[in-house]
Amino acid sequence: MTKQQIFIAIILSVIGLGVWIVASRMSNEVEAWDSIQYYKISLPIMFIVSAIAGFIEPKRPWMWGVFVVILQPISHFVQTGGSPYVVVGLFFFFFFIGMTIGFAYVGVWLRKFRR
Repeated sequence: MTKQQIFIAIILSVIGLGVWIVASRMSNEVEAWDSIQYYKISLPIMFIVSAIAGFIEPKRPWMWGVFVVILQPISHFVQTGGSPYVVVGLFFFFFFIGMTIGFAYVGVWLRKFRR
């Protein structure tokens, strides 16, 4: 990975963790996705920053979708101490990763379209 890719990965990871924690705190919910703010604010932010990352760095855009979500499951498990619904939670995290990867590819497409 280049220095630019490492920088983008760190920024995306911090943003993803930040929106998880903020949505959780705003709603006083342990799990951020129990909050309407997660769907109205956090997910759109994650989609936008993934698209921006794909626009800025079009090589391997799938990474940007992964990095923006990757710290959320860790925070979730730390906050909840694990739960009987771990498999369901992982499914949702993979679903969100898939969506953010899609937006990273939109950023790549916009970059090509701009030219």
